[in-house]
Amino acid sequence: MDDTARQFLKVLEESLICDYEIGNCTPLGEDHTQHWRTMGCALFAQVVGGSGYDELEGRGIFQHQDQTALIIPGGVPHRAAKTTPGPAVSRWSHVNFRVFSSVDVFSLFVPPVIIGGPAGIEIGDINARLAVLRLADQPSLQVAIERRSLLFRLLHLAIERATPSPRCGSLLQAAERLAPVLAAIERELGRAEFGLAQLTNASGLSRSRFHTLFAGAFGMSPMRYLRQRRLERSRQLLVGSDLPVSTIAERVGFADQFHFSHAFKIAFGRSPSTYRTEIARDWL
Repeated sequence: MDDTARQFLKVLEESLICDYEIGNCTPLGEDHTQHWRTMGCALFAQVVGGSGYDELEGRGIFQHQDQTALIIPGGVPHRAAKTTPGPAVSRWSHVNFRVFSSVDVFSLFVPPVIIGGPAGIEIGDINARLAVLRLADQPSLQVAIERRSLLFRLLHLAIERATPSPRCGSLLQAAERLAPVLAAIERELGRAEFGLAQLTNASGLSRSRFHTLFAGAFGMSPMRYLRQRRLERSRQLLVGSDLPVSTIAERVGFADQFHFSHAFKIAFGRSPSTYRTEIARDWL
């Protein structure tokens, strides 16, 4: 490995972020069905005591057996159903793994949907433990370290079985060049006045060169990416907090709740309040 490769690997490792959004061990009824959903983060789940199927838009139907695990990256429309009688329990977690502040690891590597054997059972055990830690009475350094260790283990179990996406190499190179911009986006999501001028300044490039590089790497303009990140962050807050919709709108950089709700419905097909209600009904 040459010096350039070592430097890049160091930057990549230092930028790796793992966020635990929410999780639980949820009893499933006789006829449990999850309707079409698109989550803002990855889903790791394992069902104990039942079998069923998961359908991913564009990828087909996947059968899961008792104690096998499944991984569904964020942004993938999916639905599921339990097909065997009797009680069952879903042990699940919603997590985000990112590099360079904003790049979803699962946009670089495609994990298998179904993982069986000891690894599948381990994913379920990790999810159960993460759910316990979420309810810890007193947050502590020990709890934070254990949670981080478990999240990295989840990522390891997924990545060692994953395949690189077609754009993995080029996206990583561009993300390295644009790392200051991506970090600024995450840092300034709540500033409504943060826009193209500030993004261009963070890049250190001319406006035209910055736009070309960014669009080539991420397939969208910088401003569209910024709005997408704001809306994705709002989904995380809707699921993982009890904040009012108006407060969430402000925290993700929208001038008012009306414009936020309008943008959210265009992006996700339902209002923020309806989205929160449906997630609570199906998952919490």
